[in-house]
Amino acid sequence: MSFIIHAKLKFAALLLGSLCIAARCAAEEPAKQPAAEEIEFFEKRIRPILVTHCYECHSAEKKKNEGSLLLDSRAGWLKGGDSGPAIVAGDPEKSLLMTAVRQTDKDLKMPPEGKLTAAQIDDLAAWIKAGAADPRVATPTELAARPKSGMTLEEGRQFWS
Repeated sequence: MSFIIHAKLKFAALLLGSLCIAARCAAEEPAKQPAAEEIEFFEKRIRPILVTHCYECHSAEKKKNEGSLLLDSRAGWLKGGDSGPAIVAGDPEKSLLMTAVRQTDKDLKMPPEGKLTAAQIDDLAAWIKAGAADPRVATPTELAARPKSGMTLEEGRQFWS
């Protein structure tokens, strides 16, 4: 009888570990390859805003991670920070990044040095509405800086045994 219970627990651990790995892989899965004009818009209009106004506090390279938010890769803004995902692709109104740069919430005003121009805010909104095409990928430094979530298969085995 105990053999059957042990076998069932081992199977449950394997299943749980597999689900955790699948969820982690899905979170790391790259988006569809953006079209050339989407990449050009990102490179000319969006990346300069992020580099100039966001990376000082929200990039793995600068070793800063205010609010646990990284904006130097697609994976960073997808994961989001302490308040949740920074961007909801296709919906600027549900994107915390837009709330922050519009400075409509007294507790969430970014960048801290002053408000972006109306043109910059419009560009960010247009980019998000169009699907937030972002050719950047997570760097090894950024991946290491992110808090770990879920568990590995081996951790699942140890947890259940």
